[in-house]
Amino acid sequence: MLNKSKLPASTKGVFSPRRRAFWASVALLLSSVILAQIARAANDTWTTGTGDGTGNWNAAGNWIPTSAHTPPASGDTLVFSTTTGTLSLIDNLMTPGTFNVAGISFLSGASSYVINSSTVGVNGFTLTGGITNSSTSLQTINDLIAISGTQTITTASAGGNIIIGGSISGGGLTVAGSGTLTL
Repeated sequence: MLNKSKLPASTKGVFSPRRRAFWASVALLLSSVILAQIARAANDTWTTGTGDGTGNWNAAGNWIPTSAHTPPASGDTLVFSTTTGTLSLIDNLMTPGTFNVAGISFLSGASSYVINSSTVGVNGFTLTGGITNSSTSLQTINDLIAISGTQTITTASAGGNIIIGGSISGGGLTVAGSGTLTL
């Protein structure tokens, strides 16, 4: 137990119940904000075959899980696999200053996608994680990409190449895998 009678006069009121309650409220609020950001991040899988049939990123039906916050929210990882629908995608959702992508994964067996910016030089994203092409298909990203830190682009053998045709700014890139990265 703290003996308040031995504290200097300058600490008077520091331990008052009102101050403790105030700082406890501030700590609770900050914890809630941080946990909400952590809980919000998800993996969003492109599935235009069951979606609205367009290549538009802002169409919620083109992404799984549809019960979450589709279309993707800032901080999510984008996942691409096989699809029975559109392979030419249009980023009409994101801008680098407001949208972070935690990573992009093209799974084994993924179709060959082309991701284009709806408005060249405007639409795009900030990449806060790597890009991995585990498929044997060529993947093309013609979107504006701002890179946070140094991110790794991983390519697969036997044709799992990646072309980044959009403008890249910010941090650095490292390349892993036996496929080819074309900038």
